[in-house]
Amino acid sequence: MIFQIPTANLINCIVISAGIGLCGLCFVQITTSVDRRNVFRRYFQVIFPLLIVYMSTYLVRRLMDGFPGEGVHVAMFALPFIELFVSGVLPYLISLLLITFTRSDRAKKRLQTVMHLLLALHGVLLILGSAYPAYYYIDAENVYHRGPFPYYLIVDVVPFVMLIIAVVLLLCHGRMISRRVRIAFWIYMTAPLVGMVVQGLHYGVGYIIFTTVAGSLFMYAAILRDQAERMKRQSQSIDRMQNGLVLVLADLVESRDQCTGDHVQKTSDYTRIVMEQMRRDGSYTDQLTDDFMEDVVRSAPLHDIGKIRVPDAILNKPGKLTPEEFEEIKQHTTAGRDIITRAIDMVAEETSGYLNEARNLAYCHHEKWNGTGYPQGLAGEEIPLSARIMAVADVFDALVSKRSYKDEYPFETAMNIIREGSGTHFDPKVADAFVRAEDEVRRVICGAKA
Repeated sequence: MIFQIPTANLINCIVISAGIGLCGLCFVQITTSVDRRNVFRRYFQVIFPLLIVYMSTYLVRRLMDGFPGEGVHVAMFALPFIELFVSGVLPYLISLLLITFTRSDRAKKRLQTVMHLLLALHGVLLILGSAYPAYYYIDAENVYHRGPFPYYLIVDVVPFVMLIIAVVLLLCHGRMISRRVRIAFWIYMTAPLVGMVVQGLHYGVGYIIFTTVAGSLFMYAAILRDQAERMKRQSQSIDRMQNGLVLVLADLVESRDQCTGDHVQKTSDYTRIVMEQMRRDGSYTDQLTDDFMEDVVRSAPLHDIGKIRVPDAILNKPGKLTPEEFEEIKQHTTAGRDIITRAIDMVAEETSGYLNEARNLAYCHHEKWNGTGYPQGLAGEEIPLSARIMAVADVFDALVSKRSYKDEYPFETAMNIIREGSGTHFDPKVADAFVRAEDEVRRVICGAKA
């Protein structure tokens, strides 16, 4: 025997107490997870409570070993029975989990039936072995003793067979599981087998319990990490798809205005450039958070979505608009606000930040710093920061682009107009930052023409 019994008891108590705490934390994490329907998590919602029972019965048995009293004698007889039964349920559950990856429903049902029968056989063998002290017995002093060799090993036969079946299932269907999770399964299934052999040779320390719990925790951690990475990839894919749809929708709206289609992308680039420059300048640093900047850049293509309600004859009129036609054009701001407000009412709450900025842009990007803009006549910082940024980006791109009613302006002329509008049309800090980022702005224009 490697360890003396008192030392073994101390090791068991310390490690098992830590294991109970860890399993309890994992169980709380599962029960509070928003992804409880996931097949792995459903099984671990059962596995971790069973592990806690498994370790607790073992720990209590060790602590009660040798205590006098009839009640202690009954408990000392019942606790190993529970412990040994749970040791069979754990590989049974892992095998059922792996069976879920079987493609054939017929094969799946047959395998499930086999596992049910094996668990029933484990229960029968355990009852018979406990009735005739083959696996363990409690002496008159309430001390636990393992049964004679090789009879005490019979109780491990069925769990061993279950683990072998799980190994075969993993070999057959492991390709359906990620590499990280496959490795975790192999560790989970081989560690208890090693624990059985070592504990058979050196009784005293609960090698089987330690390896089972360690393997379970490692596998659960691997599954969590794998699912987190998968969810991140899915989220990134959804974001790309969402951004693509926004750009397509914006392009469709802008195409009615006989634009090249680059307007939506260039205005997004301009908003990013001016915000990064303002951050370097130390302007509005409390508002220019990473989330805010991402929301503005993503929502920028929607700033003119309200134009979808403006008649083509007005939108593409080559000459000067009449006062009535200009009033019609001005309505695209409130139309854009209403369209995006309806979208906000239909989407999840976590998307509201992004769409709120889109609504601000659509509604307020024609407001002016001196209060002479439309539709509300807001002035100064009453205008949302995102809309003040878009005002510069939108006007500049309109100046350097050809429209049905005008030719494109030279770059230097457009920049001078932005400078002259600082403090009247535009927020001075935004306009100054845009002008200072002249080289980056020029690269956007060159890239669009390439």
